[in-house]
This record gives sequence, C-alpha cells and structure tokens, in this order.
Amino acid sequence: MIIKSLRLQNIRSYRDAAIDLPQGRTLFEGDIGSGKSTLLMAMEFALFGLGSERGASLLRSGEQKGTVSLVFEVDGVEYSVQRNLARKAGKVQQMDGELKTPEGTESLSPKDMKERMLQLLGFDEPLNPNAQSVIYRYAVYTPQERMKEIISMPSDLRLQTLRKAFGIEDYKTAKENALELSDSIKRRVKGLETVVGDLSVLAGKILEWQLGLEAKRKEAVAANMEIGKKEKLKTSLEDEMETLREDEKALVVARKNISLLESFFRSNSMELISLAKEIEVGEKKVARLHSQVDAGEKMEDPTPETDGALVEEIAELEAHVRELARLKDRTDAKIDDYRSIRETGSCPTCDREADPVEFVEKERHKSMEKKEQVRVLEEHELALADTKRLRESKLKYDSTRQRLTEHRESLVEAEDDLRERKSKESRARTEYEGTEDELYKAKKEIEMLSGVSEKLEGIGSQIRSVDRELRGLRTIVDRAGSDIQHIEQSVREDEHQLKTKKEAKKKASSLKEYSIWIEDYFVQSLDAIERQVLTSINQDFNSHFQEWFSTLVEDQSKEARVDENFTPLVEQDGYEQDVDYLSGGERTSLALAYRLALNSIVRRVSRGMKSNLLILDEPTDGFSNEQLAKMREILDEIESPQVIIVSHDKELESFADQIYKVIKERGESKVLVAQ
Repeated sequence: MIIKSLRLQNIRSYRDAAIDLPQGRTLFEGDIGSGKSTLLMAMEFALFGLGSERGASLLRSGEQKGTVSLVFEVDGVEYSVQRNLARKAGKVQQMDGELKTPEGTESLSPKDMKERMLQLLGFDEPLNPNAQSVIYRYAVYTPQERMKEIISMPSDLRLQTLRKAFGIEDYKTAKENALELSDSIKRRVKGLETVVGDLSVLAGKILEWQLGLEAKRKEAVAANMEIGKKEKLKTSLEDEMETLREDEKALVVARKNISLLESFFRSNSMELISLAKEIEVGEKKVARLHSQVDAGEKMEDPTPETDGALVEEIAELEAHVRELARLKDRTDAKIDDYRSIRETGSCPTCDREADPVEFVEKERHKSMEKKEQVRVLEEHELALADTKRLRESKLKYDSTRQRLTEHRESLVEAEDDLRERKSKESRARTEYEGTEDELYKAKKEIEMLSGVSEKLEGIGSQIRSVDRELRGLRTIVDRAGSDIQHIEQSVREDEHQLKTKKEAKKKASSLKEYSIWIEDYFVQSLDAIERQVLTSINQDFNSHFQEWFSTLVEDQSKEARVDENFTPLVEQDGYEQDVDYLSGGERTSLALAYRLALNSIVRRVSRGMKSNLLILDEPTDGFSNEQLAKMREILDEIESPQVIIVSHDKELESFADQIYKVIKERGESKVLVAQ
C-alpha cells in the first residue's frame, strides 16, 4: 500500500488541511503538540474507522461535522476513501462514508467500509468495527506510547498479543475447533449407538405387520365380491322404481292440473261476469261523450278577434277612461275656481282682486266643455263594458272548444277501451270452454294412475334393505382398507427406520475413526507445527532485534535479545539489566529495534502486507548524533518505498526526501512545505 494524499476537515486542531505524499522518505516535523500525531491518527481512521477510539477525540471542538479523505494505491490500483464524523444529540458518531474504486463510487456504513478496506488491503482479520487493525498497528504504524506498553506489559499478555499479530493464534483456534468437532462427533456417535440398539426387535415387528396385511387383503376381496352382487340387485330395483316414479310424477302433475284447472275455471267465470259489467259501463260512457261532442260542435264563435287583441283593446279603453276622468276632474276644479272668483271677487290661489263679470263667461264655457267630456267618458265606459262582455263570451267559447277536443280524445279512448273489453270477453269465454274440456281429461288420467304409491313403497323397502347390507359390506371394506393403509404405512416407516438404523450403525463406526484421527493425529500435528513456527519466528525476530539494537546502542558491552515469550532482555557484561534503568536514548533504541523487528516479522507472515510502507512516530527521542547516523543506515537497509516519519527532531531533515512543517497558530494546526 502507498499513501498518495490526505485531507482533514475539522479533525482535532485542523480546520482544513490537504497533503500530497510522494514515495520516498517524508518527514513531518514540528513542536510537541503542534498536531503531527493527528495526521497519523487520521490516516488510520480513514483506513479502518474509529476502532477503540471515541469520535469525540477526533472531531474538532465546537464543530458539528468532520471529514478525513485518503487517496492510496494497492498493487498499482488507486482508491479513494472518505470517512465522516457528525455530532448528534451531544454525541459524536461515525456516519456512512464513500469509497471510490475503478468500478465506481460506493456509499458504505462504517462496518461495511472496514470489511471492504480489509478486503482491498488483503488483511485477514476480524471485521469488528470497534477494534484496530492488528496487522497495520504492527507492520505499518505503532504509536510511540503503544510500543513502550508492549515492551513493559506482562509476558503472557505480550505473547498473546504477538500471537495474534503473527497469525499464530490461528493454530490455537484450529486446535480448539478440532477438539470441539471431536467432542461433537463423540456426542453424535453416542446418539447413533442409542438409536441402533433394537434392530432385531424391529425386524420381527415388520414380519408381524406383513402377515396381518395379507389377512386384511383377503377380507377386503371377499367383501368386494358380495358388494358387486348386491349392487346389481339394487340397480334392477332402482330401474323398476324409476318407472313407477315417472307414473307418480304424472299423477302429481294431474292432481296439480285439476286444482289449477278448477281454480282457472272459477277465475274465468268471475272474469266473464266482471267484463260484462265493464262493457255496460263503457257503453254508457261512450253515449255520454257523443252527446258532449255534438253540443260543443254546435256552439258559434262570438268574434273573430283573439283573446290577446281583446285584452289590448280593454287596456286601451281603460286608459282612455282614466284619462277622461282626470280631464273631467280638472275641469270641475276650474269651474269651482271661476265660481269662487265670481262670488268673492278675489283669486282663491293668490288672493288678488278680480273682476267677477269676466269669469262668468269662463265659467259658462267650462261647463259646456264639461258636458262634452262627460258624454265622451260615458261612451268609453259603455264601449269598455261591451268589450269585457265580448271577451267573456270569447273565453267561454275557447274553453268549450278546448273541452271539445278533450271530449273527442276521451271518446276515442272510451271506444277503444270498449272494443278491447269486448275482445277480452270473447277470449275469456273461449278459455272457459277449453278449461272445462281439460278438467274432464285430467280426472280420467287420475283414475288410471291410482295405486302407484303402494307399489313404490314396496320397491323402496326392498332398496333400503339392500342399502343396509351394502353399508355393512362397505364398512368392512373401508375398515380393511384403512387397516391395510395403516399396516403398509407402518411397514414403510419401520423398514425406513430399519434402513436408517443400519446406516446409523455404519456411520457411528466411521465417526469413531474420525474422532480418533482428530485427537491422536491432527491436534498433535497442529501442536508441533505451532511450536516450530513460533520458534522460527522467535529466532528471526531475535536476529533482527539484536542486529538493530547493536547498531543503535553505542555501548558495545550491552547486548539485547528476546526470550521465548518475546520479552526484551538487556545484558551488560554478562549480567541482565532492568530495562527501566536504561538511559532515555537506550530505551528509545530498544523500542525502535523491537518496533522494526515486529514490522519485519509481521510483514513476512501477513498475506496481505508488502514491504512498501513504514510509519515511524518519534523514533529518535533521546538519540545522539551517532545514533541518528545509524538510523539512516537502518532505513537504507529496510528499503521501504514509502517511509513516513513524525518527529520534532530537526536532525532527521537530512534523512528525508521531502519535509513538511507542522505549526499551530491560535489553536489551529497547519501543514507547510519546508523551504
């Protein structure tokens, strides 16, 4: 795996930082607390998720969201992964992320993302999203404080941890699984042996079933033969009964016909009486309507004018009468005024004096004018009264003519109804006569069919007797058939059980051999292989550890090695020295040598790792200049295509192909390319 670029957004002390990581040796230098280790944490988070870390330890304080994006290469193929953090309800949670591959972009949950990343990197590890990658922690990047914990932890815990890193734990798991399988086989054998204990009893039981089956089959055959005879007799009786039933049906029909015919005969008589009355009423109605039509046709029209014209003429005359009446009233008023002036000598309206003589003539003239107005008014009132009487006569004529039309229509309907009733009376009389003939024939037919019920009862009694016998025989057959099915099913079940028991006996014998092979050969072989592999790894580890410790430590009187539990031991002049009493530089050398030895072994035993990436976190704390120079020799020897070093030691600048400076200003970390 080669890391090509890294971007952090709202991760710890970083707001937004983007870094390109070429191959070769890259140094991140800066003061303690500047944010260097955060870059390594972000890389591990991008690859494997939070693991045992808490999201709150990565998300920048006060921010709601954070993101880490990593571009990396595996076997020449480039991938890009993005992990996301979000603060929800006061807690920081890892959200779904994105993985870009040559096939496209996938949106994955944290668990699915870890599964895909382990698959891409070829790391054969559990998929638990709450655990760090052991292979990555030992083969690629081990935090400085974690390395010191491994060196100082109890030997049994250290060996247990290293066994997982070296893949040795697989042998223990295989043995446990094998022994568990052997125990399961033994339990299975015991169960099988319990099953096969009654083979001879089961064989005897099957023979008894077979004898009983033969007897039941003979019983069923005899009963079926007797059923055949009885069914033939029943068929003959049923044919005879069918003929009698047809006669019985005819008798029932004849009786029903008589009842219906008698009812119909009475109904026809009633209908003829009713129709005679209706015809009489209809003839009277036709005569009355003829009289009304004749009277209406003789009436004359009083005027050719329409009712509308007469209404208009009346309205016009009424208007003239009203106008003439108003004119007459005004004339009366003038006459009264003239008379008042003549009598008083003053105007009744304005009280001015007037000559009475002058108004005598005016009064006379107005009186003559009034007489003419009265005459004309009386003429119009007479004309109005005549016109109203004429309209009343016209309305009466129109009403009579309208009723005449209705009378004519009623006359036609009455005549049609009368003809229909006479026709109906004729049909009813014909039906009456026909019904009388049919009633006579039905009574004759009943006389011929009398006695059929007694014959049917006799045949029915014989059939019921045969049915009882058939039911008894069929019960025998059904019971025998049910017994046969039960016996056959029992034979099949017992034969299957017998076969199963024989197979179980054979299988138990084979399983015993498997259990013996697992415990006596396979598990013993795994123990031997595990011891040999662990011994080989311990020797290789010790060789690398001794070589790199002796290279880094200037004091030639001091030697280092690991025991069978990979516990680091330091000797000086043949005496074992407590690791806690080493100088700071010596303890750093011990940790680095142990770290590089671990890296070398895990890379070799892990199927998914290739020696192309190494991350060192503060590897030279307390080193002298001579040790720093030897550090260069070790890096040259390792020949890793990509080495990422995090340190606050400026002397490592000469080791690096590219240098980044990590600074923190006002609580925000930034990564700058060194000039």
